[in-house]
Amino acid sequence: QAQLLNPNSRSLELPEPPAIVLVKVLEWWKASSGDGNSPSEESWRLTSDSLAALLAVQQQAAELVLMKSADPPAHQAGCSRAATWVSHGYVDPLFAETLGGFAKIRAVNLRASESI
Repeated sequence: QAQLLNPNSRSLELPEPPAIVLVKVLEWWKASSGDGNSPSEESWRLTSDSLAALLAVQQQAAELVLMKSADPPAHQAGCSRAATWVSHGYVDPLFAETLGGFAKIRAVNLRASESI
């Protein structure tokens, strides 16, 4: 079951049981940017990747899946997946910091022939 949530809502009511939840992150951020819990930086250091990470952390999501247009870089030994992605420029510089200890992340390359 997939559900597109209203991005203009300040609070997100997640469906029960847990399901795939699609959020238009930029619209959600604009709607919630005055609540004191959202990053306020407006630069390329903060993109929809970090906003999705923030939402996943705030909602205690089971997993964060980023929809991208390229395959993620190979994991570097001794680094978290998020740090590897940041060091290769696959995600913005604030991504790993925004995730904190959130561990379950992956990316789907929407341009790959086997994608959705």
